[in-house]
Amino acid sequence: MFVFFLLFLTAVFAKDPQCPEGFSHVKRVPTARNNHTKDWCLGVFQFKNMGNRDRARSFCSYVNASLTIPENEHEIQVFSEIARAHGIEAPYAVDGQISPKCNGRINKVEIILRHRFNSTEEKGDCNIKNNLFLFDDVNSDTTFMLSHYKRRLPAAYMVHQADNGPIFRFAADCIVLKSGIVKANGTETRKNWGSLEFCVGKNAVQAYTDDEKPYGNDVEAVLCGRHPL
Repeated sequence: MFVFFLLFLTAVFAKDPQCPEGFSHVKRVPTARNNHTKDWCLGVFQFKNMGNRDRARSFCSYVNASLTIPENEHEIQVFSEIARAHGIEAPYAVDGQISPKCNGRINKVEIILRHRFNSTEEKGDCNIKNNLFLFDDVNSDTTFMLSHYKRRLPAAYMVHQADNGPIFRFAADCIVLKSGIVKANGTETRKNWGSLEFCVGKNAVQAYTDDEKPYGNDVEAVLCGRHPL
């Protein structure tokens, strides 16, 4: 009876780990791919020019967190509901950017060789399953997010040339999460999908190219993650 009572107390008083204000708790299946993380805190925050990756990274550090990514559709729904409740709109800056090495490889394939870069057929580091992307967060499994990207990478780039000078290429190389209403068979549903934006931010690309209407979207929100308290 005494043993049973102790077990009962343990079950009654066991609580989920607590997250700091502004973060929500999610449970994860611990694996080697997420550093055996079973509890994680997600927070979505609104601030200007989060499309600039250094600013997004700095903001997450300010709230004692790091850039992070959702591991599954459930985690997307968790932070999407929080964002909608606070009027925070997509796109959201999330962890992940194309490595400088692979950006150079893409530049060679698409600008010099004039072929389309295929991330699933590429050999070596720049294959989607290898080291095409670099991530800050070692506590999140990247498999789900990378499944959003198939053959065509990056999603877009701009080419700028002035007065017959050198050709400058600006790649959309940082991962963002977009959200929108999709209509199919007469039914409207909200869908989330991964995309890419310029790591330097839309405004910087505009300044570099003197283009009044540069490609890209303003990113005014960021997803940060951390361990519970």
